[in-house]
Amino acid sequence: MPVRKSRWLYLSIFCIVNLFAGSLYAWSVFSGPLASKLSAVSGHPVTSAELGVIFSIASAVNPFAMIAGGWVNDRFGARAVIPAGGLMIGGGLLLSSMATTISELMLFYGVIFGLGVGLTYTATIGSSIKFFPDRRGLAGGVASMSYGFGSIVLPPVASAVIAAFGIEQTLFMLGCVCGSVIVIGGLLSKKCPDNIVEIIIGRRCAEGSVPTPQKASAEAETGDMNWKAMLSTPVFWCMLAFFITGSTGALMLISSASTIAQQQAGASVSAAAAAVSVLAVMNAVGRIGGGLASDRFGRIPALLMSLSLATAGLLILLTAGKGDFILFVCGISLLGMCYGGFVGIYPGFTVDQFGAKYNSVNYGIMAAGFSLGGILGPWLLRSFASEGDYSGAYTAALAVCAAGFAFAALCTKLRVGRSLKKMAASTV
Repeated sequence: MPVRKSRWLYLSIFCIVNLFAGSLYAWSVFSGPLASKLSAVSGHPVTSAELGVIFSIASAVNPFAMIAGGWVNDRFGARAVIPAGGLMIGGGLLLSSMATTISELMLFYGVIFGLGVGLTYTATIGSSIKFFPDRRGLAGGVASMSYGFGSIVLPPVASAVIAAFGIEQTLFMLGCVCGSVIVIGGLLSKKCPDNIVEIIIGRRCAEGSVPTPQKASAEAETGDMNWKAMLSTPVFWCMLAFFITGSTGALMLISSASTIAQQQAGASVSAAAAAVSVLAVMNAVGRIGGGLASDRFGRIPALLMSLSLATAGLLILLTAGKGDFILFVCGISLLGMCYGGFVGIYPGFTVDQFGAKYNSVNYGIMAAGFSLGGILGPWLLRSFASEGDYSGAYTAALAVCAAGFAFAALCTKLRVGRSLKKMAASTV
């Protein structure tokens, strides 16, 4: 099958793999039953809050796995990375089903499972971008959206299975299913041809089609930067800071959205849970929407649109009070779309700037942007909010958004400067 057609098959495989890798976000469903199990085994009370460090560990090891897995993916393709990630995800869940101490869960779920998720994500996103040099926003958006849908689909499924079979059997079954699907998907994948730009874009030009600005920029790329060269450029640090500003507002809310909905908007427990689900859906929608917009209008304009949504969302949240549940949901929805947009756009944005050859490693490093946003956001919430009053945190997040607009302008200037240098060098 020609690459022009088979790449859609591989993108579908990567989306299925990412959906099951999104089992990371079922932790909120696991923590309560696991706390009860450990309490019964140890004879001492264990709370869900005490187990929160396990999810933090799983999230913290992600970037390390993304960088290491990205190095392998850039050289040997997804088939060399995804099966290993699947084995670690499946194995981590299976071992977690047998854990009897917090330390064991830290190792099995926090480290092994967390590393598996990082390996899988970097290979699927990196490979999707490589296969679609003409539609990087679409490919990155779709692949990351499927990962986001894991946070929507898997928690209710896991909750139902726990109610029927218990936490141990649920982790065991989930480990078998997720591990098997991811390993099979990895084995069915293929390394992207090195001459993919010539195959896709060159063929279209030969057939008489006129490339869009995004396709033309992909065709005109000259040179690829490895991670060392990337880190030496001012534009990398500007892009990283911009990524942080687009992630902070949503990540400030994601971990505490249910509590905030109840305290600020007076929502019931069930209504607050519904608000969390809406936030997850809009996060996923933002990923594909942002990716498509970036292919149509350019990366920075699409990112600015996403950041504008976050700004509007925070302003809405500042006005929402007791009983304003719909207004509250509108506010968090806009923040979720902004975060999804940034996550969907940045893989293609990174490739546009630093080339496709080393993009898996480069994006693994760039992904520190949303990791740092995940630290800054909750810190703002703790530092500037009080029980029932979150206006200080929203105002602080608005200041972060304002900084984002400044970084966007600086990124534009730096990228234009780099383009002019390329043009000058080509005329020498």
